[in-house]
Amino acid sequence: MRYTTLIDISELPDVYRNKNARLLYMHMVLKSGYHDQDRDLLAMSIRRLASDTGLTLSATRFALSQLEQAGLLKKEQGSWRVKKWIVQEIPTPRTQKTTSRTQGDADNLGARYNKEAEQYKQAVYKAVRSMTREQLQTWLEELQQGRSLRHMGVQLNANQANIAWLEKVIQSS
Repeated sequence: MRYTTLIDISELPDVYRNKNARLLYMHMVLKSGYHDQDRDLLAMSIRRLASDTGLTLSATRFALSQLEQAGLLKKEQGSWRVKKWIVQEIPTPRTQKTTSRTQGDADNLGARYNKEAEQYKQAVYKAVRSMTREQLQTWLEELQQGRSLRHMGVQLNANQANIAWLEKVIQSS
């Protein structure tokens, strides 16, 4: 028995809503290679994938196309490359002097946080203004069910404050 990594695909609604795509992705992650020469590669035909997962051939093809569109799979020379993690591109840190951080650094960090918060707030307001009442109602229902899905490129966390705010927006529209 071995351990493996798995991307949280619940943030990809098109993939996550499709039970066949979820099943196929998990199966391919578990069956892909883990040695140096075959890491994250799976050499398996579509018919074999369908047979192993109990899906029809057409359902398997459709699930594969959805996984490829989401960037979770890539066809490489007769094999599938399964994406199991997302590499974050973090630049290497600059060498720093051994002096302690100043109050100015904290102020800059606070200002940057405030700027990002303001940009997010503006994006939420822009999205809400461009949505119909029915779309807003759908978003509210999802938040009330505990789901935080993206709408118009913006995501609200499913909490009471956001639910109350969105209810007020709907009432005022």
